[in-house]
Amino acid sequence: SSYPNKLVITTFLKSEKSVSAYFSKNEKIKIVDLFIRIIQRRLNGKELTKGKRFSEESISLYNSTLKAIQGFQVYKGRKFFYVEEFKSKQLIEEFEIFMTSELDLMINTIANKLKTLKSFLQIAWSDGIIDFNPFKKHGIVIYTEETDLVVFTKDEMIALENLDLTS
Repeated sequence: SSYPNKLVITTFLKSEKSVSAYFSKNEKIKIVDLFIRIIQRRLNGKELTKGKRFSEESISLYNSTLKAIQGFQVYKGRKFFYVEEFKSKQLIEEFEIFMTSELDLMINTIANKLKTLKSFLQIAWSDGIIDFNPFKKHGIVIYTEETDLVVFTKDEMIALENLDLTS
């Protein structure tokens, strides 16, 4: 058995769990449950980005990624996948192929979902759920393509609509 390092101890202290609850590694976490937990923390303001709540657009992206994962589970004939299983480069590639062939999504839409998965797996790593982020360890590249589309948020559209162009 190995001794916990500084990161493990710090993560444990931040978790505010008992030693037995935190260090019981037999408790496997489902990928869907991880997503729901993180989305909930970000939705209710327990987790912030640069001191602010996460935008509606971000939450919407998280939910659409969660929906894609749920569809992938059905497609694979699985009730659920554990977070641990997403350490597999092959599984991540199969998820990407599923989004391409079955959901018929565009490259940048797939890239956004993969970026969400990558960041949520990073959280799983920093929370001690998995021992590495597969995107980093396996060097998984997220492909995007140039686009000439300009996308505005609702607030940006309103600001643009109200912009005084008289001068």
